[in-house]
Amino acid sequence: MKSQLTGMHIYTTRCPMKRLIIVTRKEKLDDIKKIIQEKYSCGMTVTQVEGVGNQADFQDSEGVRLGKNNQLDIILMPKVRIEAVVMDNQTEPLIEDICQAARTGRYGDGKIFVEDVIDAIRIRTGERGEDALNTTYTQK
Repeated sequence: MKSQLTGMHIYTTRCPMKRLIIVTRKEKLDDIKKIIQEKYSCGMTVTQVEGVGNQADFQDSEGVRLGKNNQLDIILMPKVRIEAVVMDNQTEPLIEDICQAARTGRYGDGKIFVEDVIDAIRIRTGERGEDALNTTYTQK
């Protein structure tokens, strides 16, 4: 539905898409990319990041180490952040597949965050929603 005053879309329905933000070990990237591309046929954005969580192997019980002059030294670990937008009905199966691929059973395996996506627009064509997520590429 479009607002007659602004031309902006007003969203009143359930969110049909979800954005998964996966933060995990760098060495798990290839396995997760393969799952997302081959099994779910969706695009993704990958960023090299650093972060700190509950890596008890690398931190004291407070999540920090004392560095020089007894000052707090937060240890940031190298990670990879993968973002993918999928249809709502693909969310749980994808989460299960990613957890299975990324789980080592050690601290630092990472986390998955799930957010509602109210719309997606392919800038080149103007396609919206599920059509904008389709990764079947055709030359125009």
